[in-house]
Amino acid sequence: MAKKTVQQSAGRLVIEVFRFHRANDQQHAITIDKFKDVPLSSDMIGYTFGNLIQEGVIVKTNDNRYYFDQDAWKNIERKVNRVYWFMLITPFVFLALFLLITKWQSIVSWFN
Repeated sequence: MAKKTVQQSAGRLVIEVFRFHRANDQQHAITIDKFKDVPLSSDMIGYTFGNLIQEGVIVKTNDNRYYFDQDAWKNIERKVNRVYWFMLITPFVFLALFLLITKWQSIVSWFN
C-alpha cells in the first residue's frame, strides 16, 4: 500500500467521523465535539477542517454544525487523479518528443 502524507491521513480521519455519524446532509450535521476522539492535535484538525471547508467538502450550517459533501469529495478525488496521471504521462511524452527530434534524420531516411 502506498504511504500516505500526514494531510491525506488527517483528511481521511476527519471524513471517517462524518461517515460514522452519517453526517452527509444538513439534517444530519454534527457538532465539532464529535471530533474529540480523533487521534490528531486540535491544530491539525482545525487545519484539516479549514482546507476541507475551503474545498466545499465540509459544509457549515447556520447553527454551527457540519456535514460532509460526498459529491465535492469525489470531485477532489477526480482532480487529484488527473494530476497524478498528468505527472505520470508527461515525462514519457517529453521523452518521445526528445527521441523524435534527435532521431529525426534517421526516421526520415526510412521513408526515402
